[in-house]
Amino acid sequence: MNKREIQLQRELEEIFNAKHPLIDQLANAFHAVIQWHLEEDQNEIELLRAMADKEGLVRAQIKHSTLQYAVSVLDDCYYRAVGQTWRLKERSDE
Repeated sequence: MNKREIQLQRELEEIFNAKHPLIDQLANAFHAVIQWHLEEDQNEIELLRAMADKEGLVRAQIKHSTLQYAVSVLDDCYYRAVGQTWRLKERSDE
């Protein structure tokens, strides 16, 4: 595992050890993982632009957009389940 992956694992441990309802833990973890992937994808997109790899760039942009859509689906489901818009639950938010 690289440094960023270790940081993500620690963040997930904190999320699942927090005293929040399971639905909040799930949403927080999902957002953390997706945010990690979106940042990785953004780096890949910049690299592909610099390399002028149009085919790879299109694939990376589609993947990036798909992840963003997945977040919007989760947020909509969270709103329907909880009745409020998702926001990051910090450990001190109790």
